Amino acid sequence: MTEITKSHVKTEFFKDLGFALWLERRSRRQKLIKTAQNTKLPQGLIERMERGSCGDLYKFFRLCAYYQKKIKITLVDEA
Repeated sequence: MTEITKSHVKTEFFKDLGFALWLERRSRRQKLIKTAQNTKLPQGLIERMERGSCGDLYKFFRLCAYYQKKIKITLVDEA
């Protein structure tokens, strides 16, 4: 079994959160440009967030607040 590093945990966290936000936007059938206009976040930043390439947690909080969603965290064993 490979050792889980802090970097790996952080990377996976942002990827999972970004994917969840992408799913939320898609379920609302909302275009990226409209989300950017409503949140006042740049469109490119939202794209990076949804891919998990952005490490600014406060930007994620802003997007979650826009969707009126909370973040729930569950710790899981690495499979």
